[in-house]
Amino acid sequence: MEAGRRLIGLLLWAAAWTACGEAPAPTTSPADETIPTSLLALGYGGEAEDVRAPGVTIRTAQAGSEVLLTTDGAERCLAFDRSGQIIWSQTVPGRSRVEYFAPLPDGGVLALSTDEGITRLNPAGQVLWQTDCSAHHELCPTDGGAFLTATHTTRTYCGRRVRFDEVQRIDPNGQRSLLLDLFEIRAQMIPLTAESPLDKEASGATTAVYDRFHLNSIQVLPESDAHTADGRFAPGNLLLCLRNANLVLVVDPETSQVLWHLAGVDLDRPHGARMNGAGELSIFDNGWHRGRSRVLILNILTAEVLRIEDGGDQPFFTRTRGFAQQLGQKRLLVTLSEQGRVLEFDGAGNLAYEWNTPLHSQGARSALYRVMAAPPDFPPN
Repeated sequence: MEAGRRLIGLLLWAAAWTACGEAPAPTTSPADETIPTSLLALGYGGEAEDVRAPGVTIRTAQAGSEVLLTTDGAERCLAFDRSGQIIWSQTVPGRSRVEYFAPLPDGGVLALSTDEGITRLNPAGQVLWQTDCSAHHELCPTDGGAFLTATHTTRTYCGRRVRFDEVQRIDPNGQRSLLLDLFEIRAQMIPLTAESPLDKEASGATTAVYDRFHLNSIQVLPESDAHTADGRFAPGNLLLCLRNANLVLVVDPETSQVLWHLAGVDLDRPHGARMNGAGELSIFDNGWHRGRSRVLILNILTAEVLRIEDGGDQPFFTRTRGFAQQLGQKRLLVTLSEQGRVLEFDGAGNLAYEWNTPLHSQGARSALYRVMAAPPDFPPN
């Protein structure tokens, strides 16, 4: 009976994963019932769970005018105007899981297709190069026109199959090089967070793949007021967000030393840590267990919470993914991935803009990984 129950759980989990979505957590882990199902290594993408009518439903005078960039979760990079109309589109050939792209100074784009790889397109949409790798979550610009991305490797760890992430550098010609291996610095990070059952030896044979840290954002720190006060926040150091460890930290990529971590703030499966020039740290805190998401703005030097945006009497929630981008006039652009929904709050915390995606992928309404305000010169004319 027990073996049959585990087999059914495994089959249900596998079916959900192969649907190219982030699988709903089974009632028991398919491999090891001592491990929470939230630590399973699941797929990305999927369909939106929200039933709101598509289109722009709120747009006040305080809303911004920036073009919004996203993807259809399948093969297209897209730009929308603030009325919700597609004004630019490029298809990434040979890819089926395009979740994020970065505009380039020449008018081309760098597109990330989850667990498939990275593609560079010129302004005409032609492929300049493609590299196949287990890329996920992030394309972060760095020196010399290069970008950083996250990849992962499955290792045998404490008797289980466990994913550990890496930070890789991709040069302008598509050549990859390893910059940071989280497996190699795990001994520095584990004491900074709550105890994980993945760090204990498995009691028996296991079949599932787990995810120890789940790196979901990388930022090369800019020059900032924080650096003036504290050398740990020097330009070029890496700000990382680790969902499964509820950890935001700064690492020196030259020495692989953890220099700083956010302490004293209760995070619940966070995403998308970013620091601006004023030393303000923004985090999308999903609230996996709370059932309510929020955006936190903190002073990175003191961990003082400067702002909490959680929708007030109209709370919002996305269990997985999600992102917040700080814009001018203290505006916040918020992606609610599982709902396929984008919100903009003005500097006073009022909801100034709401857009619900009309996009469909494989017949289902698409979830949105990350929606970003475009730079002023994109898309090209």
